[in-house]
Amino acid sequence: LKSGVSLAGIKPEIVALLPTIVEIVQKYDSTGDCIITSACDGKHGFGSLHYVGYAIDVRSKNMPIGYRKQCIDELGEISDEVDAVLEKSHFHLEFQPKRNR
Repeated sequence: LKSGVSLAGIKPEIVALLPTIVEIVQKYDSTGDCIITSACDGKHGFGSLHYVGYAIDVRSKNMPIGYRKQCIDELGEISDEVDAVLEKSHFHLEFQPKRNR
């Protein structure tokens, strides 16, 4: 975790995904780390799933640019209920249940 970040309030659906997220990110990160830079804390857009515990941000700045797309694609394949977005300075991952199941 980045200094000052707390996982308090994160929903069990995200917690269950953390080992897989860490494994994937560590594979591509040049430092071998996986740093969560935001959970329920921080400032996010209106209606963000961060505020209700269904989203985290993961540092991508230590990852070679060529690997970021591969990593985000692999993160997006964790589950059809995980949305993975490559932002400028991080990966945004959220648990978003699909309707009509």
